[in-house]
Amino acid sequence: MSRPPHGGRRPGGAHLSTTARTILAEFADSFPDSAHFRGGRKLRKGGWHRVFPGLDTDVETKEAFLDAVDELVGLGLVSVRWRRFREGSEVDALYLEDAERLFAFVGRASPQEVREEMLAVLRSDAWTAPADPALRDVQAAVRTHLAAALEERHPVPAGDAAELRDLACLFAVSPAEARLVPLRALSVRLYRDSKRLEALLPVADRLTRRAAGVAISAELGLARSYPEASLALRGRLVFAASRPQRWVCAGRAVTLPAATVDEILAIEFSGPTPAVLSVENKETFHTLAERLRTGALPPPFEAVAYCGGHPHAAYIGLLSRCATAGAELYHFGDLDPDGLLILAELDRAFDAEVRPFLMDVSTYRAYLPYGYRPPEARLELLAASQSSLPAAVRPLAAEILAHGRGVEQEVIAVGATGRQ
Repeated sequence: MSRPPHGGRRPGGAHLSTTARTILAEFADSFPDSAHFRGGRKLRKGGWHRVFPGLDTDVETKEAFLDAVDELVGLGLVSVRWRRFREGSEVDALYLEDAERLFAFVGRASPQEVREEMLAVLRSDAWTAPADPALRDVQAAVRTHLAAALEERHPVPAGDAAELRDLACLFAVSPAEARLVPLRALSVRLYRDSKRLEALLPVADRLTRRAAGVAISAELGLARSYPEASLALRGRLVFAASRPQRWVCAGRAVTLPAATVDEILAIEFSGPTPAVLSVENKETFHTLAERLRTGALPPPFEAVAYCGGHPHAAYIGLLSRCATAGAELYHFGDLDPDGLLILAELDRAFDAEVRPFLMDVSTYRAYLPYGYRPPEARLELLAASQSSLPAAVRPLAAEILAHGRGVEQEVIAVGATGRQ
């Protein structure tokens, strides 16, 4: 296609083509984070085939693009560099020439206007009012960081003045108060919008980490996570009080939140040489817990604990108390890459050995006909992790890698003395 270098149609600014508006929107999206905004070189945009699929193959798409370039060059909004020997037909790059008019054309406030509005908010009562005492230093650090970044025209996580005002509201909330209110109820109280706080917290955390090295969601207790640990026990859980209180479990399964696990003073087992069986999957946990309650679980187990996958701090805390009480620790998980990696994580978490239960080559071979194909990436991870696995399961790891198959824990039946 041959055409003059530029200067074809010159429509008025209010009547840009759809393609021209798309080009300007690409510049507008990139401008706030560019060197151009900070007084550096002009913003350059190339690779337009990614924005306009078919630019290199479809005649109509290319004609519309070149017409749009003509429009924008004629309006003084952009300049164009043509590919060598392809002037007028092949664009190498476009350069932004008039940033202020760019934002008027796309109907957005300019980054300079946004910056001035945000600085005004930082100087307003929203950010100068005293914060909760527990957050005063964090608020001051964030305010200083934001002011400096905006003065230097550096990008900040907060998008505009309205978001800055919303962020300021968080510093008026006390940690003690925040922990007692559901997240969405607090959001309604602060913003009259039940979802606003959840959307705002990632931005707030990025800001407070940069400025003060802490996440405000953690400082306020708004990083809502409620890990739980389940245990079936023949024995007693002892809790600290003015005098110790004992829960008699009698083999029944109980599920404890992390805060309750932290309050366990001791665990008392019924037998003199107890063992605890950690179980990876929920259904297997409950069936084995029922066996424990009725006396049908293989000895010497006096407790069954539910791991639920990769262990979290509450679960580690529960097993730690079992180990402190003198119990030996065993783990029964999937005979697959993640099952072995979970056992390795548990083994590293304790001074005492965590022994595998029914995680051996003979069990694997017996149930291999019912196995499945793990994702290749998980098999590769297992291969790379073999040397860090407990020695007792390395033969099983080799067997899994040789067959390229895993065996789920749920297909393995447990009898009175182990595998049934």
